Amino acid sequence: MKKKLIALLTVLALTAFAGCESKDAETTTTTASETTTAVAEAVTTTTTEAVTTTAAQTETDKKLFKGTGYTLSIDSEKWLDYTEYLDYLAEITEDTDIAKYGNVSAEDVKNVADAIYYNISNDSNFNVTVVELGARMDDASLNELSSMLEEQYNAIPGYSCGKCETVYVNGYRALKAVITSDASVTGRAMKVEMYLFYPGTKQVCLTYTAAAADFDTTVADFEEVLNTISF
Repeated sequence: MKKKLIALLTVLALTAFAGCESKDAETTTTTASETTTAVAEAVTTTTTEAVTTTAAQTETDKKLFKGTGYTLSIDSEKWLDYTEYLDYLAEITEDTDIAKYGNVSAEDVKNVADAIYYNISNDSNFNVTVVELGARMDDASLNELSSMLEEQYNAIPGYSCGKCETVYVNGYRALKAVITSDASVTGRAMKVEMYLFYPGTKQVCLTYTAAAADFDTTVADFEEVLNTISF
């Protein structure tokens, strides 16, 4: 069960990303990437033609997303909401190597997937998964999970997980993990930044995924959203 939960943390992000190892997933995510590029071009044109953008106007672009037990403020000028496609993405996760590693089914993903957004600048994305654990996560349990994440991800061929650390985001305790994969398993070298929160008896995980070469380009956009989380 723990192996499945760990696989669930990244399977959606990897499936949603253009160039993942599943042929069907690659077709789907490339389409999403092309759509993202088209919207990005439209936004760029609109921005160029605009005379000025006031602080008040910028604020109106930020929309409050109410998820399952949490809220996020998301700038619609930077992020496209693909949440309605979560069920379809879930269906194609079963073909990915990491899903097979953790015995993760499409139904498993549907049960935990809560939101997914694509950045208009590239095909980086972030998703949110929510799992009911049935118990609160104390410090000892968090330390145990940290070691388990490092051990399990480093055991998957082509993946690497650095040392997990406990951080505070907007006043909330979270476990931060950074995972990388090489091109042999995901089509392109990729980098994932993951934040796991434990409000009450739930696990709420935000996962940002990008090509390793593009990671730094839009990670600040993701962290802008991350820092608005509220439970």
